[in-house]
Amino acid sequence: MKNYNYFIILANIMALSCVFSLYNVVANSEVDKFCHNVEFQADCSASIPAKIGNVVNEKEVFYAAVKVLEDRANAGIDEATSKRPSSSAEVQGMLMAAISDYTNVVEACEKAKGSKNVAEVESVLKEADNSIKNVNDIFAIQENPVQGINDNMHMAARTAIQLIPKSLE
Repeated sequence: MKNYNYFIILANIMALSCVFSLYNVVANSEVDKFCHNVEFQADCSASIPAKIGNVVNEKEVFYAAVKVLEDRANAGIDEATSKRPSSSAEVQGMLMAAISDYTNVVEACEKAKGSKNVAEVESVLKEADNSIKNVNDIFAIQENPVQGINDNMHMAARTAIQLIPKSLE
């Protein structure tokens, strides 16, 4: 009888272990969604706050995604600014327009971080994504000198929009 009880206890421990493992997989799926691109791995490790007991707060993940988007926009501003002096007059004008759009993205991120209204945050981030699309439109005719940064910003914006929590209170 003792051996039978031992197996029941062991089976229960194994079942609980499976449940906790499944819970951790679900809790970490938001981070996995955010970190789906290899280029975001460094951003993920630097931006996502430490997880306590492998449980991720969805608001923290969302704000980390917004921070990555803001960092990408600032990198776009820096990149476009650095390429202006060596570019033709036509491309310089395009880069100025790109800088303006990237500045709009930074401002949208600041609004998103400061608002507790989910609908407003979603609207602001969609405007940011449209600003990123504008940069692609600006350079539609010729090679885009900020293409790599712009593509990463698109991904960051879409990810942030997908990760908006149901409540920001």
